Amino acid sequence: MTRSIRQTAGLALVVAGSAPLYLLLQRSGGPAAAQFLAAGAELWRASLVGTAVVLAVAVVLGASAPVPRLLEGSVDRLLGPGDRRLPLVAALAAFAAAWVFSHAALGGGPYLVDGMSQLLQARLFSAGTSVLAPEPSIAFSHYQYLARTDAGWSSQYPPGFPGLLALGMLAGAVSLVGPLLHAGSAALAALCARRLFSHDVRVVRVSTMVVALSPVLVAPAGAYMNHTATVFLALAALFAMLQTPNLPTRHVWLSGLVAGVAVGLLAATRPLSAVAAALACGWVWWWGAGDGPSTDGRRSSAVVWAAVGALGPTTALLAYNRAHFGAPLTFGYEVAQGPGHGFGFHIDPWGAAYGFREAVGYTATELAAMGGELAGVPLPLTLLMGLALLLAGRVGRGVALAAIWALSLPAMGFFYWHHDLSMGPRLLADVAPAWAWLAAFALVRLHDALGRRRTTAIAWLRRGLPW
Repeated sequence: MTRSIRQTAGLALVVAGSAPLYLLLQRSGGPAAAQFLAAGAELWRASLVGTAVVLAVAVVLGASAPVPRLLEGSVDRLLGPGDRRLPLVAALAAFAAAWVFSHAALGGGPYLVDGMSQLLQARLFSAGTSVLAPEPSIAFSHYQYLARTDAGWSSQYPPGFPGLLALGMLAGAVSLVGPLLHAGSAALAALCARRLFSHDVRVVRVSTMVVALSPVLVAPAGAYMNHTATVFLALAALFAMLQTPNLPTRHVWLSGLVAGVAVGLLAATRPLSAVAAALACGWVWWWGAGDGPSTDGRRSSAVVWAAVGALGPTTALLAYNRAHFGAPLTFGYEVAQGPGHGFGFHIDPWGAAYGFREAVGYTATELAAMGGELAGVPLPLTLLMGLALLLAGRVGRGVALAAIWALSLPAMGFFYWHHDLSMGPRLLADVAPAWAWLAAFALVRLHDALGRRRTTAIAWLRRGLPW
């Protein structure tokens, strides 16, 4: 990532995290605009109040030398040298958080119609079929987020996640699918972070626990949402590609095959997020053994086997689309919602106009919401991430990868009409681990910058305050 691209990305995050761009949606129609206006105003107030509170506490605590030393000692113990238990601890914490949320908050059932639709599809799969037979009075029946076909009703969503739910149903433990996937994601996030940020264990530990406990990831995991499978598969592909430089040459094929299968299954779950994951894996391939593309056979073999691995799930997806929706590249979304469901600036399926102004308002608000809800704290993390990218003299390849993966999805979503803040900025949840890495990097940079100035600041406070 060149310096100009990094600074452009940082500037975009600074603007999204500090400017109330949700106000651009005041003249927009559709229920999403009303949701974003209300949520944007709340995020703006929470960010201001949270920042003021943190600054006030910092001033009070900074005026007394023993308190900062005590806090720093606690932080050092919490974020001390990494150990082999971190992936396990993160996995257990993630599983517990998702399971408790599912059963305590949702009663063990889905929350949104998305989850209901995919659970119904999973029930059909587990019963040995893939369509719901039409009712006799078909003209007077309708199932939201199901696509009507000649054979019957089928979920508009790709079959990847319903297939996993079906396996859970057959095992009699469908409620464990989401929490188990989230636990796997937390463990993989820790393993990936170790490779990407080996120079700073603080980034590894902070980002890992953010992934494990983030509301943006815990909520979908407990509500039968396919974002949970998407995150797990993307991290599995990324972890496999990160192993390529360390594997013996005769075993490189395995990392490529695993990465390809994971991306292929991801395409059969959330196609747009598969593109984002493929970009991240491609970046790892590009710099994995040097500053430019390598000509050695190691990475060439990994890419070939990745293509082979992706071929099976992708072919199965195309065959599924053809059998259910009439053509390999026709997805259930378009059959269920009409041609307005596609990319571009146009009238969306709800009858509202989606133009450049709406794209800026929706996308910026989602970016701000990710910073406000990623760690469940009322702080402008999006602004801090932007400043870290904008002002950092030099960043490692891990930060570059995190920025590419994190921003690839909202960049594509800029040209896509559907945006949602139900259960947080969940359309960006698929790249939440990358946001966690960026947030941890920004917080560590901020901590180090304040630490260099703490002695002068405390001396000034002591002279200027009564105590």
